[in-house]
Amino acid sequence: MRRPVGDWLDLAIVRPGLHLAELTQAVLVASGQLAKPCPADPADQIIIATARDREAVLITKDRDLRAYAHMRSLW
Repeated sequence: MRRPVGDWLDLAIVRPGLHLAELTQAVLVASGQLAKPCPADPADQIIIATARDREAVLITKDRDLRAYAHMRSLW
């Protein structure tokens, strides 16, 4: 990245419709209880649990995330 990550985040979250989702205990618990098969990567599991918690559509090019049947995604 060409700028410190904190500066990048400050610029990213001022865009209309974008916000930074806090990592909560509920999301962490849900990430470990996803229906199988799910991605093996714990970070991917947290991303899925966050999207589901927020009732959001995940926009990603990651095939493992898009293949998870229990979440809405597109790219």
